[in-house]
Amino acid sequence: MGALCAWQYWCVGDVRRHGRLRPLGSGRPGRARRAVKGLEKSILKRAGTFQLAGEAEGSALVLSQALSFWGGVNVETGDIIDHSHPDLGNNIAGKILVMASGRGSSSSSSVLAEAIRRGTAPAGILLERPDPILAVGAIVAEFLYGIGMPLVVCDTSGIVSGDRIEIGMAEGTHAVIRTAGVPPERTGSGGAPAPATGDIEGST
Repeated sequence: MGALCAWQYWCVGDVRRHGRLRPLGSGRPGRARRAVKGLEKSILKRAGTFQLAGEAEGSALVLSQALSFWGGVNVETGDIIDHSHPDLGNNIAGKILVMASGRGSSSSSSVLAEAIRRGTAPAGILLERPDPILAVGAIVAEFLYGIGMPLVVCDTSGIVSGDRIEIGMAEGTHAVIRTAGVPPERTGSGGAPAPATGDIEGST
């Protein structure tokens, strides 16, 4: 495996979250539209390098420690079952799994491949450091089952669980990762959650 290119990330527009928006359809429509458009700018775009190329999107699950798929993940459900792991009980199925690197036995590659086959694997994985074991598992699953799961090495700083992640393909082995942050929960009078004003959508 050759040397991986260094990554970098950059912000697109103003990285801000707007907590006080008029409900859509009330007041002056122009102002509401401008407010929602402002939320589109809260998308962080960064570059990465593929270990296995592909496209995926989903909700981020950020792990505080490296995870071994061998003995750490229930391949039938996608649940984290390692009792020593701080994220015990979380489910990785369909998520964009974010962690520094994988951990543990080379058997993790076969567990990941089987999870991909069963549909209990992450939709994609973002790593800070290359992991040959996870790469083998993802490559085997794509070769044997025709199911791709992108594996990307990139800067993961600033990503939190619940962020909406989109992994896209750029030129060569380069990946483009777009992160739409989840706005902080707003509260109405008496501390009760205020009604939502609409979904955060947008593209760069």
